[in-house]
Amino acid sequence: MVMAQTVELDRDGAVARPTGAGPDPLIGKQLLHYRVREVIGQGGMSVVYLGHDEHLHRDVAIKVLHPFLAEKAECRARLAREARAVARLEHPHILKVFDYSGEPKTIDETPEGVRDRVRGFAEGFIIAELVRGLTLKHFAERHQLWSCPEVGALVVWQLGRALEHAHQSGVVHRDIKPENVMVREDGWLKLMDFGIAHIADQTGLTVTGTLLGSPAHMAPEVIDGSHADEKSDLFSLGTVLYWLTTGALPFEAPTPHALLKQIVEGRTVPPQQKSARISDDLARFMARAMATRPADRFESAGAFCEALAEVIERSGLPATPEALRAILVEPERALPRVRADVRRAFLARATTLLDEGAPVRALGCLNRVLADDGEDADAQALLARAQGGIDEAAASEPPPTTAPTGVAAFDLAPTEVTEPARRAPAPQRVLQQVGVIAAAAGLIVAAVVVATRLDTGRVPEAAPPVAPASPEQPHVDDGTSTGVPAAFAGDPAAPPVPDGIGKVVKVEPSRPRPPKKDDPSATKVDEPAPPAPAVVERMVTFRVAPWANIAVDGKPFSAGKPVATGLLSVGPHLALLQNPSAKDKELPFEVKADGEPPVITVKLEPRPALLKVTCNVPEAAVSVAGTGGAVTAKQSLERPLVVPLGDQSRAVREVFVVKKGFRPKRQKVDFFAGETAVIDVVLEPDTGDEAGP
Repeated sequence: MVMAQTVELDRDGAVARPTGAGPDPLIGKQLLHYRVREVIGQGGMSVVYLGHDEHLHRDVAIKVLHPFLAEKAECRARLAREARAVARLEHPHILKVFDYSGEPKTIDETPEGVRDRVRGFAEGFIIAELVRGLTLKHFAERHQLWSCPEVGALVVWQLGRALEHAHQSGVVHRDIKPENVMVREDGWLKLMDFGIAHIADQTGLTVTGTLLGSPAHMAPEVIDGSHADEKSDLFSLGTVLYWLTTGALPFEAPTPHALLKQIVEGRTVPPQQKSARISDDLARFMARAMATRPADRFESAGAFCEALAEVIERSGLPATPEALRAILVEPERALPRVRADVRRAFLARATTLLDEGAPVRALGCLNRVLADDGEDADAQALLARAQGGIDEAAASEPPPTTAPTGVAAFDLAPTEVTEPARRAPAPQRVLQQVGVIAAAAGLIVAAVVVATRLDTGRVPEAAPPVAPASPEQPHVDDGTSTGVPAAFAGDPAAPPVPDGIGKVVKVEPSRPRPPKKDDPSATKVDEPAPPAPAVVERMVTFRVAPWANIAVDGKPFSAGKPVATGLLSVGPHLALLQNPSAKDKELPFEVKADGEPPVITVKLEPRPALLKVTCNVPEAAVSVAGTGGAVTAKQSLERPLVVPLGDQSRAVREVFVVKKGFRPKRQKVDFFAGETAVIDVVLEPDTGDEAGP
């Protein structure tokens, strides 16, 4: 049962009037001090009107209960509970409730009274913020958001932050779906329709026999009859993420009964089979978010958002409200730029994994790039490099005694493959193609071993025997122990090669042939070999929280990664670490020739947040709890108020807006380091003797 209808308004405020017989009796009437103008939507329990606040001169949405429900005390109580619940949720991404009709017994509910009911006046209504824009469902379909799944993840992260605030206030939404989210014209998200929300610390007011919520997004335990809670909200949010990133629902069936059975049994198609653009990280996140057992899901909305933010940032996007807003306000211009950022991030991750000797994991990153462009030259070059690493690993793999899985070797769990096997490609391309296909399905590890044995009709050729070294023909290092081609063996100009623990050495040149014993010039036959050349470069690792663009000695080292590795020469260096949300950090350090490979750990100091306040009273004083000082709302637009966050990158602070003659306003605001929070505040005249200063 839904108590509200999401409303879509275009930029001119025009809406499509629902068809119906005769004029609406409420149009032109006044409810309290709100003038009813026109119908803009209908739902199962209410009609939504465009209204005008005669006191504050602003447009509002008026949700009015249908008459057949308004006469029931339980429905009026549910309406009042909705208003109180949502009104106490002060969050920029949750719809604001301004007023409601209360719950007086305006209808005589005795049998005699029902026969003589009051006519011509709405018995229950809510006054709410009017949001001009599109529902998330229509917005995503219009702009094909699933063409870049990372944007859908960023949308769900923002909705998760709004849910986190609601859950902390004891409010469970119970009907999370794309239709209940609005994308405002300025790119701002609004979570709406808490009409069937359940207050966690209250009971009662249930509707017997009514299916609450939207079946396609319902959690299994709710279908089984359990009470909806925070974790069922997170399950629904996971289904929204699935839809936003694949363009398909996770559960689809020809009948409602079959659909509910699928959800209860957890039978969904893995998202990577719906879209090859889904990264391994994102697929694992969705599997946990939509786990059938509540205990297997994230423990809270906060944990949900923290894990999703890590996935987003590893994909090359900052997890901030302003970053999302910049995308949604002009998606046609922003999406190509976002896809380019994602490409760079996954190529960089693949390069790092190859440097760290993890070619199988690198294939998963390359698969994300190749899903957008199968001919990407950089990805193809790294793919060839990854194949070489897999070839070496397969060559050194001992023959398995049972069916190989590769799990023990690489510490990864296999995933069932439901996609039908394709015809085997030509033998010379087996490793490359199977490696990429397996990466998309989660079986990249098993592919390393299985791919080498796909051509069962051919017996692997044995390696040619190597003749033992002799005084007449000394053994020459062919470079296989260090990964150097034999052509470089014995070449003093050979490139440095990692030795497996971070040190970089040059391949030792082959020793000259020792002279024969009867050679009269043989005077130093037993002289020991010269020492190996000194270490000139070492592998250095930076671990930066949250992440940074790193330059060493004025040259780029890495971009946008929390963990970065690379070769640096032995000796002193100067690193510059930069992040838009943090203060720049200059860090002198030294790379030593001995000891463990250097690991440099840095926590960047967050920049302060900024605050702008738009207010109907420009001279109202604005202050933030715990920061001291105040400016007027007008001044905050010209010179934003600085909000220090200490060592945190995110903090919730109370904002106070006061002016003599008006009721003071206090609101909790989510601040992010280096970002500017913008809030809209409407002060109402105070009819009492004294107001705030």
